[in-house]
Parts: sequence; structure tokens; C-alpha cells
Amino acid sequence: MDNRYMLNICGTNIGVISNETEQDVMNLAKKAEDLIMDVKKSCEFANLEMSAIVAIMTLLEEFNEMKKSVEDNRNTQRSDLFEIEKYKNLYEQTKVEVETLRRELDLLRSNKRIIK
Repeated sequence: MDNRYMLNICGTNIGVISNETEQDVMNLAKKAEDLIMDVKKSCEFANLEMSAIVAIMTLLEEFNEMKKSVEDNRNTQRSDLFEIEKYKNLYEQTKVEVETLRRELDLLRSNKRIIK
């Protein structure tokens, strides 16, 4: 269900539609405002719009780093699954070979009894 919220970030009123709870949306708005204000404080000539753009660029950079990390983890998991499948197949082949050897051994033992 979509919820509608009115936020005020750095003096700007913003209407938001979200599936998140009001508290989650408010926390996100607070974090956004804090980040924008941190950028504004660190560069005295930056106005609010410039600070917001730098904040967005910072968040996009962090997002891209997280996305790359997730993709790397996904590739590692795929590789691990491939290895697991390979060893599973080797295990199955070994089981078949062991069973074949058991049958051959049993046959040899039975033939030895017949010869005596």
C-alpha cells in the first residue's frame, strides 16, 4: 500500500509516496538533510542546490560501490555453486565406480569359491 508523506528537507517541502513506514521515511529525510547540510558546511560558497547535487553524487558513488560489491558476491556465489556441482558430480561418479568395484570383487570371491 502506498503511503503519502509531506517532508521538509532543508526548508523545502516535498510530497513523497512510499511503501515504507512514516518513521522510515522521516529517518531517510533526516539523513538526506544532514548530508546536504554537512556538504554545505564544508564548502562555504556552496548554496543549497549545489550542496544537494554534491550529496546526490556522493550517494550515487556509494550506491555504485555497493552494487559492484553485490555483483562481485553474486559472481563468487555462482562460482561456488559451480564448484559444488562439480564435486557433487565427482561424488556420484565415485559412488558408481565403488559399486562396480564391489560387484567385481564379489564376483571374484564367488569364482574363487567355485574353483576350490
